[in-house]
Amino acid sequence: MAARAPDATYGGAAVRRPGRVAARKFLWGLATGLLLSSLLLSGAAFFVLRQGVTVTVAVDELAAAGGREVAAAAAGRMKAELELVRARVPALVASEMAGRFTGVSIDIAGVNVPLPADAAAVIDDVLQDVVSAAIYDLLDTIDLDGAAAGIGAEAGRRIAEAARAGLDGLDMRVRLFGRFSVPVHIVPGGE
Repeated sequence: MAARAPDATYGGAAVRRPGRVAARKFLWGLATGLLLSSLLLSGAAFFVLRQGVTVTVAVDELAAAGGREVAAAAAGRMKAELELVRARVPALVASEMAGRFTGVSIDIAGVNVPLPADAAAVIDDVLQDVVSAAIYDLLDTIDLDGAAAGIGAEAGRRIAEAARAGLDGLDMRVRLFGRFSVPVHIVPGGE
C-alpha cells in the first residue's frame, strides 16, 4: 500500500489538515440529506396531488354547538314573548270581562236583592284581579329553559342529520399556488 502524501509541510514535518476531510464528509452528508429530503417531499407532494386529502368533519360537535346556540336563542326569544304576553294580560282580561256583572243581584232567603252598580263594579274589578293573578301563576309555571333545551336538542339532531347527508361523499378540488389542485374528500365523522 502506498503512503499518502501529506497535505502540507511545516518545517519539514508532515501536517494533515483534518478540517478539509471533515468538511468534505459534512458536505457529502448534507448533500445526501438534502437529496433524500427532496425525494421524500416530492414523493409526498405527488401522493397528495394524486390521491388528495381526506377531511373528517366532527358532525356531533358541530351539531351540539348549533343546538346550544339555538337553545340560547329560543330561550331569549320565548322570555321576551312571555313578557309581552304578561304585559297584555290586564288589558285582555278587562276587555273579556267588561260588563259581565251588570244587574247583579243576591238571593237572600228567597228574596232577590239587586246590587248597586258600584258593588257590581267592585266585584268586576276583584274578579279581573283574580283572573289576572291566575293567568300570571299559570305563566310562571311554564318551563322556558326546558322548552328551549328541547328545541335545541331537536335542532342539534336536525343539524347532525343534514350535515351527514350533505357532507357524505362530498369531493372538491382546492387550487394551490395557482397551478396545482389537490382533491379534498370530506366525510362526516363523530358518530
